[in-house]
Amino acid sequence: MRRHYKPNGAQGSMLLSFLLSMGAVTVVFGSIIESSLLLHARTRMFNDAQNAVVAAADLYFSGVEDPETLQAAVRDQYCVTTFLDAGATRLDFSRIADHLLILHSAKPVPFLFLPDRVVLNVSMAAVIPQVVYGLSGLVPFAVVAPEGGFVYGELYTLKFGGGDGQTGNYGALALDGSGASNYLDKLEFGYDQVVRVGDVLTTEPGNMKGPTDEGISYRLDQGNDVIFVVVTDQLPNGRGEIVVRGFAAFRVQSATARGDVTGDFIEYRTSGEAGPGANDYGLYTRSRLVFF
Repeated sequence: MRRHYKPNGAQGSMLLSFLLSMGAVTVVFGSIIESSLLLHARTRMFNDAQNAVVAAADLYFSGVEDPETLQAAVRDQYCVTTFLDAGATRLDFSRIADHLLILHSAKPVPFLFLPDRVVLNVSMAAVIPQVVYGLSGLVPFAVVAPEGGFVYGELYTLKFGGGDGQTGNYGALALDGSGASNYLDKLEFGYDQVVRVGDVLTTEPGNMKGPTDEGISYRLDQGNDVIFVVVTDQLPNGRGEIVVRGFAAFRVQSATARGDVTGDFIEYRTSGEAGPGANDYGLYTRSRLVFF
């Protein structure tokens, strides 16, 4: 006759306690895993939102201002390989003030062990590029903008060689001092102080073709063919003063031993200051994150 084992009361209590303990451990570990996954998801969403709002600020500056078009463009760029790839992710852009773009992003994230889901919300802001009002790193060149502005891609002579200057002025500046050595230093390494629209600068008369050729050759050897120059209304006779009206980016193509510097003006973005009253000559600030 076969006997069946029946747990007594103590053994049943132990089994029940064991099962309850295992359930509690499962819940604890599940919570830890869920928390880790949620933190990872939020971190990825935070990073992707940063990239998305900066990209949107660039697109907005380029003329893409319609919210739906902006959202579609950002999705195409960032939602293929990043966390913002689900159709349930919401991207809402709004512009406040003059140059601030806000991104509000929301994404439902399901739990692995629970039937519920949590909605992650991230808000980011980026400054839209603006015309440069002030910057450092200028080379000691000033140029008068033609009526209608510069034609991008057209060849210009930024500094005239000997015999071509007007009344002894060849477009050079005396930045924080005068003389050939100071001029060469600023040409090779740029002026380390911030110059702003409305500042008054002193011109450097004479051709100084030797320092010009040496300085430009040094920059080209270093791969620094883009230089930042001052734009003004007119150049005075000899040594005199000019008023800064704006800034431009110039891509150097060649320099000669006689002091000619030729190249073309380009649109460019750099880490400068934005502010009122700057004329647009194609040099802009970069889009950047701001935290609020």
